[in-house]
Amino acid sequence: MEAILNGDAVVYTDLLGLTGTIRHTGRYALRWPGWCAFWRPLQRLGFLDDSPRPGLPGGLTSKQFLVGLLGPRLQYQDHEKDLAVMVNLFEGVKNGHRGRLTNRLLIERDLETGLFAMSLGVGYTAARSTGPGFSPRPPTYLTSLSWPSFPLGVYG
Repeated sequence: MEAILNGDAVVYTDLLGLTGTIRHTGRYALRWPGWCAFWRPLQRLGFLDDSPRPGLPGGLTSKQFLVGLLGPRLQYQDHEKDLAVMVNLFEGVKNGHRGRLTNRLLIERDLETGLFAMSLGVGYTAARSTGPGFSPRPPTYLTSLSWPSFPLGVYG
């Protein structure tokens, strides 16, 4: 798999009040090998630009053109699944003890409902964080996972 930087991880360390105590943080998306090699030339050629392009009708951007061209050809079939994988690794010192906590999440598309893995993962996570006291039952595809309680204890 290829790991591609995906957003600003410091936003999350700020929210947790940990920024001053962290040496390294990163947020990455995993893609199959070849993903970067495919997209890099398209990016360099301007296909991912968001500004209107001369010669394209109606102020269309290169990115809109590419989405219109590839989008219909890249749709999942009813029998195909996607996969969302998340690994959160926390290492550090708490109360003088070194510790490590690894949280893994693996979700695949639910063919009965048609909901995609990313939609399921984001939707459930958003529902869990809607406010104090709100804790929906996890959907059946998540019931085998153990959710860590916070604040984190020492693991090792």
